[in-house]
Amino acid sequence: MKQTLVVCMLAASLLASKAVAQASTPGGAEENSLGFKTSTPRRIPAPGPNVATPRIKGDLKKLCRDAFFQYALPLKKIARKHAGTFSGDDSKSATDILALDPSDCDDLKRRVALITTLSRTLNTHTQLAIALLPEPTGNAGTDAASAAMETGLKSAFPAANAGQLRIMRIRETTIKSVDDLLESAISRALWTEKPALLISGLDPAMDDLLAGFASAVGIPVVVMGPPPVTDSDQGTGKGASQDLKKKNKKSLRMFRIFPDQAHLARLLAQTACNRGLKKVGILRPSSPESGSFARAFENTLAGCSGFVARGGTYAKPDYEAVDAAVKQISESLQGGTGTGIVILDDARIARHAAKVLKNHGIHGAVLMGHHRWRSPTIVQPFDTLFEQSVFVDYLGTSNLPEFPDAATSWQAIWELNGKRAGQLAVATVNAGKGYPRKNLHRIMATLPAPSDPFFGSKSFFSPTQTSWWPAFAFTITRGALAANPAVMQGDAPLP
Repeated sequence: MKQTLVVCMLAASLLASKAVAQASTPGGAEENSLGFKTSTPRRIPAPGPNVATPRIKGDLKKLCRDAFFQYALPLKKIARKHAGTFSGDDSKSATDILALDPSDCDDLKRRVALITTLSRTLNTHTQLAIALLPEPTGNAGTDAASAAMETGLKSAFPAANAGQLRIMRIRETTIKSVDDLLESAISRALWTEKPALLISGLDPAMDDLLAGFASAVGIPVVVMGPPPVTDSDQGTGKGASQDLKKKNKKSLRMFRIFPDQAHLARLLAQTACNRGLKKVGILRPSSPESGSFARAFENTLAGCSGFVARGGTYAKPDYEAVDAAVKQISESLQGGTGTGIVILDDARIARHAAKVLKNHGIHGAVLMGHHRWRSPTIVQPFDTLFEQSVFVDYLGTSNLPEFPDAATSWQAIWELNGKRAGQLAVATVNAGKGYPRKNLHRIMATLPAPSDPFFGSKSFFSPTQTSWWPAFAFTITRGALAANPAVMQGDAPLP
């Protein structure tokens, strides 16, 4: 009877991530400063803090087989590839994994041994974060981004904790599938160094593979970069989404740190609401990025009873295409007050579109834009059409000039990305000490963020597992940017 209970608990712990949402632990334990219960954690096989033990249902043999096919098969791939290079406990662990068979589930003693072996392999971790960065490519932009991320990562680790971070350089062209990952140097490091989490600065095209890998071996992965663009968007399609939970059901252990288009759009729409704008047209290229921004803007504007005119999309960023798009939306914007125009393109296109709008009888509309407006040409020479116009950006002016060049802006973004990922890694390995690795993603999802002069949010992540990144709203007045841009800090109320 005791062995039956043990196998139930172990199997349920292994499979809990598929069926159990985050929940509070039972009362009676105190909370520490991080908000977690301080009841003594068990390293293996405890489900982890803040996670209710699932009710065990169904055939124990089936639970065992499910655990075998979900976890033992990928672990066998790693063991077969690297067992010859292992020694000591790592070699014994590989031998134990290779000996597992689904028929073990038919015998109680062997069933307990199978689940115990899987739990030990999946749940044991050290206080280490491994950051995956691309090998130098010879491409100046890519190599600069990688170097900036590394600088940011290292800046987040105190000197005494520098050993908690390891940088691995990866040749991305050698990885085409999850199996390639399971047979790579990454999986060997996973086995021998037992990291608590992986941090990826690799190409966004790797995201789906990393999601599959994270699911197969039960490790959280933090992605530093934008989501992959996989489909075009003409205003009604799905476009690229940063909601990793919706994108891939296997991505519960995937987190993203990168400026969020939707967050910028919400700030711009809230600014429009605060100014009393009720009727807004959106001019934009037919790209997934601008489509995602437009949808988030429209959804927020609807909250203050605002209306977005249909149309305004153009396929090519030339004046003729923009003129046609302006004509398309101008009729819906005629008459009345409280009108705004969002132009999701660069300063050159924005200045041209403003003149065309005036020619179509759109007078007094508030012009609005996003980060591509942040150029001296938006104010020089000054055009009165842009007086009191507003645009949003990912970066403020505390450490940057008003109009930084593109290389400087991206250097700042990548370094801040690395810094935030490093802060998360430090918080995770400290909070997760003694807890099963398979459940660290639940801790990460609710970790309070440290105090930081740039990142002012109270938590690291939004409910979609995308990082809170500040958004800044700049107002143009008398041919210059007004001082002290409005800022929206993640989970804080909108200004």
